[in-house]
Amino acid sequence: MGEKSDDMQELVSASQAMLEHASTGAWEKVARGELRRQQLLNTLFSEPGENMDVKEVDRIIREVLQINNKLESITVAACEYAKSKTEALVTGKRAVNQYAMHSG
Repeated sequence: MGEKSDDMQELVSASQAMLEHASTGAWEKVARGELRRQQLLNTLFSEPGENMDVKEVDRIIREVLQINNKLESITVAACEYAKSKTEALVTGKRAVNQYAMHSG
């Protein structure tokens, strides 16, 4: 299996790194990790995998999907947090503008 097996392990490693970066809010690193994962996926599955162990591929795909579910949860939570902070800023700006208009 060789190179394909190494690429599959790197796919898992890249996914785990993305999860760690997401948990610390390092979104640029998450994006770079996703680019690397896309490259790996293209390399792994652009051609039929005659030499690939089906059980190994199944295990890797399931592991990556589990990581993706966790990554999605962190991403959704971060988006909701950013949205609430943005809404608070907009509300604060409106209040300041109203105060400025009525204070003189």
